[in-house]
Amino acid sequence: MSYEIPRNLTKYAEEFLFGLSLKQFLYALGFIGGTLILYMSLAEKMNQLIVFAIILPFLILGFLFVFLQLDEKIKAQFNLRRSLYKASYFDTNISSFIDVEDIRDDIVILKNGNILGILEVTPVDFFMLSPEQKTQVMTAYRNWLRSIDYYVQILSRSVNISLDSWLNSIEKKATKDDNQRANHFREWMKEEMGKNNIRDRRFYVIIPQKIEMRRRSLLAELKSIVTGNYDSELSKDDLSRYKIQLQNNLINCSEMMERCSLTAKRLKTDELLGLYASYFRNESVINKTVLSPLTWMDELLQEEMPPAVENDTKKIGHETIQPIGHTGS
Repeated sequence: MSYEIPRNLTKYAEEFLFGLSLKQFLYALGFIGGTLILYMSLAEKMNQLIVFAIILPFLILGFLFVFLQLDEKIKAQFNLRRSLYKASYFDTNISSFIDVEDIRDDIVILKNGNILGILEVTPVDFFMLSPEQKTQVMTAYRNWLRSIDYYVQILSRSVNISLDSWLNSIEKKATKDDNQRANHFREWMKEEMGKNNIRDRRFYVIIPQKIEMRRRSLLAELKSIVTGNYDSELSKDDLSRYKIQLQNNLINCSEMMERCSLTAKRLKTDELLGLYASYFRNESVINKTVLSPLTWMDELLQEEMPPAVENDTKKIGHETIQPIGHTGS
């Protein structure tokens, strides 16, 4: 027996009086009372038509507040402007949103002093396995959950796919006779991906390592609560010891993933940076690390950069730097 799931369950409010909720009733009472007071104070001094023209906007505003929830819309817009919804990757205010102090040595250092490592897990098509293989995977996964003595967070996210590098490699390998067919394949692939909204699914296992902070003064604790900075005087030896513990947990998790027929790879420093940066540009590249806005901007500059005069080029190491604004002649 089918049934329809009720909509707008979060907007439910108990009726208070005359079919209105308590908030709607208070708004109506306030606007009607205010309109009556305004009318009585102006009725004897002005023409009735002018008085009606003055109180009409208040009645319309009251209708919007009572029946169209104008207050909720204003609140939503206010919160949207205050939020970091439209903040860019290079916005300095992002630091208050992301609880990351630093990324180095293949670990993420949080502002509260804890560290974490991330494994990227390549999934397996469970439905393509035989019944015996499915049982083995489920048993290994159950044993892993029972054996872990450290915190684990599983992250699953969908990202857009960029096939440009893969398609370009196909076109380079194609002969002159197959070049037209390769171009047709490129256009067909892009059309199918845009039409069906094809996306890629990425899986990560995040393993944090909690660091025991040294006891500090009450003033230092209050300062940490206000500023959000819980940095303590942690020695290099202590940090190295916690890194070893984290590495052992990552190795253990990776080995257990292999028993589940899954491939787990620990993300390096540049890959960790790319992962965090990809949340500001929801795109990844096949057969490459996650594309970051820095890499994306670099590619745009290379595409838009006009050819420069040979005399204007400068060499730094093995790289050739060309003036961006030079038009050439």
